[in-house]
Amino acid sequence: VIVESIDHIGKGDWYEKVNYWRPAGILQCLPIFSMALFCQTQLFEIYESIHNVSLEKMNLVVRGALNICTVVYLCVGFFGYVAFCNESFA
Repeated sequence: VIVESIDHIGKGDWYEKVNYWRPAGILQCLPIFSMALFCQTQLFEIYESIHNVSLEKMNLVVRGALNICTVVYLCVGFFGYVAFCNESFA
């Protein structure tokens, strides 16, 4: 996705087509958001595998996982938006 978007970033042609809010696509995104939170069932396995487990360690693990997921989702979302800015999806 990043390689695909490099051409559009250089040209700057995507900037005029930015659509910050489009409520028509919200129902299509609902399964994506729900699957993003689906890994919460793994939390108990992770909790049991930590040596000398404490609430602070578990908070550190959860915070790190959320930060990694946020960065990945933002990068894929941004570069995907830029890469396919000229496409029309129906």
